Amino acid sequence: MGDRTDTPPNSPKAKKIVFILFFLIVAVSVFLFVAAFQQTQGVLMEFTRFEGISSVRLAAQMIDGDVLAGLKPGDEQTAAYAVIRNNLNRIRTTRTSATFTP
Repeated sequence: MGDRTDTPPNSPKAKKIVFILFFLIVAVSVFLFVAAFQQTQGVLMEFTRFEGISSVRLAAQMIDGDVLAGLKPGDEQTAAYAVIRNNLNRIRTTRTSATFTP
């Protein structure tokens, strides 16, 4: 016959062991999910930062700072304004990995 230390499947001791194991599995899963989420969030933030810096560098190369500094309110119909606006629109349409809001 069986030993008195054997635990039947429906005993309170077996239920406690199953509950503890279930709780540990859930706790470890939550911990791993949170750790993975934080790691992914950091990588995405770094990628977004890189994309933003890249877009700013591209804009700085395409736009003449002296012309931009010379623009005044009401110059929206001038050729210089149109060139800068077109360059900025070109950057916005070609940088599809980043979202630009007007």
